[in-house]
Amino acid sequence: MIKSLKKYFIPHKNNDHQPHLLRKRAVLAILVFILLVEGFFLVQIFLLFPNTNLFSSILPNVLVDLTNKDRGQNEIAPLSVNSLLEQAAMLKAQDMAENGYFAHTSPSGATPWYWLQKVGYAYSGAGENLAVNFSDSADIENAWMNSPAHRQNILDNRFSEIGIATAKGLYNGREAIFVVQFFGRPELSSALSKVQASAQTAPKNPAAVPPKPTPAQNPVSLAEPGNMAIQNIQSNQTSSDLVAGALTLSDDSGKAPLRASRWQRLLSMPKKMITLIYLVIAGIVLLALALKIFVKIKIQYPKLIFNGVLVLFVIISLLYLNYLLIQPGQIF
Repeated sequence: MIKSLKKYFIPHKNNDHQPHLLRKRAVLAILVFILLVEGFFLVQIFLLFPNTNLFSSILPNVLVDLTNKDRGQNEIAPLSVNSLLEQAAMLKAQDMAENGYFAHTSPSGATPWYWLQKVGYAYSGAGENLAVNFSDSADIENAWMNSPAHRQNILDNRFSEIGIATAKGLYNGREAIFVVQFFGRPELSSALSKVQASAQTAPKNPAAVPPKPTPAQNPVSLAEPGNMAIQNIQSNQTSSDLVAGALTLSDDSGKAPLRASRWQRLLSMPKKMITLIYLVIAGIVLLALALKIFVKIKIQYPKLIFNGVLVLFVIISLLYLNYLLIQPGQIF
């Protein structure tokens, strides 16, 4: 192993002071590999994702994992996926895709909470994050986390449930994937009923179950308007009671099982993956160049230095090309 590394990286007498990594054959192999990776990346972005449901189908699970990862890094309990929140997110995403808008409130006046009510999700608090025109799940999560209002939704310890959905449609004249992320805190009476149902297989005294509290009719803002988080304060509960009641449903371990497979995570992050591959190759070539130049500084082969610089130039050019080709997405 050490002998091979010395052969490919370090100029010495046995390789005629010409590291094999910078020789013509190795450089051609590296360039062919780079072009194959770039070709696969472009096919994935401009053919596979737009013409299939691959990206839109794996994105929700990956984003749930990324959200819970961010919460875990901030010592906040993970969110559990709620099917009603997923249904509401799907309805909202389809409405944006079909009507070509990107906003919390639709042109017809439907607010985010309309979709929650439509699927019958009883909540004491809720939030919504939106994204469009992204081709990388990591970019979506990073954009949300870099926005104070969206970050507040993701890291709000009062939320205990999540639902994410996507829909394909036209936005600003081009095909795009709309992403809707709903957060929720179940209505306290609903949460308690779930706990009671899991603790009792057959209640001995059904009449002893307390009556369902009645929520207030008017939602009250939890934070800044951009956060899109609201709270329905129940007439016979304090806000602290509601938060505590919701948190009892969270996983005390602080970790949530991953919903996306490793391959799904890789496929959902093409931009991040190709950038990582290019940076690794560039680092290896840069190391070989530095060793070639400085280990035997009196013995130089300009063609080898040119080969290394050529690889670095191709990598930098492709990174810049990808930056130009992929338009930045939007969040709201």
